[in-house]
Amino acid sequence: MRAVVFVAFLLAAVALLPGLAPSAAAAPPDSVDAFMRRAMLRHHIPGAAVAVVRNGRVLKLQTYGVANLSWQTAVTPQTAFQLASATKPLTGTLLAVLVQEGRLKLDAPITAYLDSVPPAWQSITVRELAAHQSGIRLVPLETTRNTRHALRTAAALPMDYAPGTKDFYVSTDYALLQAIIERATKLPFEEALRQKVLTPLRMTATRFNQAQDGGLVRSARVLPQVAEVYSWHAPAGEYRVSDMRFPDWFAAAGGIYASIQDLSNWLVSLDRATLLKPANAALLWAPNRLRNHTPTNFGLGWIAETYQGHRLVGHSGGPALADIVRFAEGPEPLSIVVLTNTRGGFPPYLAKALAHYYVPGLQQDRPENYK
Repeated sequence: MRAVVFVAFLLAAVALLPGLAPSAAAAPPDSVDAFMRRAMLRHHIPGAAVAVVRNGRVLKLQTYGVANLSWQTAVTPQTAFQLASATKPLTGTLLAVLVQEGRLKLDAPITAYLDSVPPAWQSITVRELAAHQSGIRLVPLETTRNTRHALRTAAALPMDYAPGTKDFYVSTDYALLQAIIERATKLPFEEALRQKVLTPLRMTATRFNQAQDGGLVRSARVLPQVAEVYSWHAPAGEYRVSDMRFPDWFAAAGGIYASIQDLSNWLVSLDRATLLKPANAALLWAPNRLRNHTPTNFGLGWIAETYQGHRLVGHSGGPALADIVRFAEGPEPLSIVVLTNTRGGFPPYLAKALAHYYVPGLQQDRPENYK
């Protein structure tokens, strides 16, 4: 109970802190702010950030609470949150840029970019990797040392299914995509993303911490303005540090830390076609088909679904660290991002839950979770 009261005090205090972005400091609280504060108290979220972008225009960019409980540091628009698997839409964006530049072909077999591919993998295409249609099994992430070790381990495992015959979400696919991107660009994945996506879009707070475990010692880069990641330990009534480890060979699957300002820049660019031409942007969320032409729910790092009669694409990560949704229908697409620094403990549906404030007729998603 003391922790809940403490967070409530911080939320009230941080709202009055100087130095926040003008929009965060000047805008009067609205229904979204009230919703976020309720959700944060109920689900033990110390800090969060929200961006809402419609047709290339930022409707809302707001931060809440604290990024670090030890030092009571306020969340700002430049605070970098761990995205975990919500990294994949940005990896997909990089793939689409490389397709646009002619450096990579989605329907080429992975043998065009990787050496020593085992026979069972040789028909897999780049598109099938991005859409989780490869049939390659997940490798044990905790004990895998590098890309070569991951490929050797995965190759020794039997296939889950014949390539292109079904889809199944397996993050190992994105380790292979990372190796393909590095071969196509002749750059480390992080540098390729920086040159092709981050720098053009002025995403200056987006980084990788390159965490590595070495016996009793865990090492990682020191990132500026990063939000500490917590989980709520109910039996003790306290927070625990609970970040996820994405080593360098696996960064394309979940390694990004990004700020709400950076992600709003990215979404504005997708709407305004400043980085990707419309036809190339459409590759991101167009559901890829199986080899028998059956449509699936996976695009290039984006997951598509029908939600209350609306066509929706997006991705979450953590769970509940990052939630990205995009209502892609009609002439004015709507994108919503919610970032938090609490992992697990509640369903990652905050972005959908916020959408009903912007989409007429949309019902609140799982309202019982936010009372």
